Amino acid sequence: MLKKYNCTVNDKVFAVIIVAVMCMSITAIPTIIFCKGILAMWKTNLIIINGTNKFEIIMNIIKFMILTLVIITVVDLIFSSVLEKKSGIKQNMIELTLMYLVFLLYAIIYSHFSINNKLIIKKEGIPYMSIYLFVLYVLLLISFKIIGRLYKKIILKNRDCIK
Repeated sequence: MLKKYNCTVNDKVFAVIIVAVMCMSITAIPTIIFCKGILAMWKTNLIIINGTNKFEIIMNIIKFMILTLVIITVVDLIFSSVLEKKSGIKQNMIELTLMYLVFLLYAIIYSHFSINNKLIIKKEGIPYMSIYLFVLYVLLLISFKIIGRLYKKIILKNRDCIK
């Protein structure tokens, strides 16, 4: 038998605040991780970020991040439609190898054909940049698997209480 829950205004405000905090953290945490990694490579002189102040440097990193996200999303969609939908170790290794090669190719192309010269990847920094992007991609895949399992465990088991 289902219980009928009486929601007050405070409950609705709390729910809106929680959703807003979740949305901000979903976008802010990966951006901070990406920026910190690029700044670490900048401090080791593997890449050059041209900018007069810290804000301009961060904006150049965010522009690079957006370009990277768009290109990698398109490539990942192409790979997922071309490759078979099998879930095995061999299939995952093929996909990860192809994505690493895409990251390496992306770093090489970006280092040679950077249009605005705001973020320049040195030749020594190309493998480090591609490895860094690959590690972020693998972390993203792992987090999607964990979130999927949590969704199945929490939401689907308690479906009756949510209504």
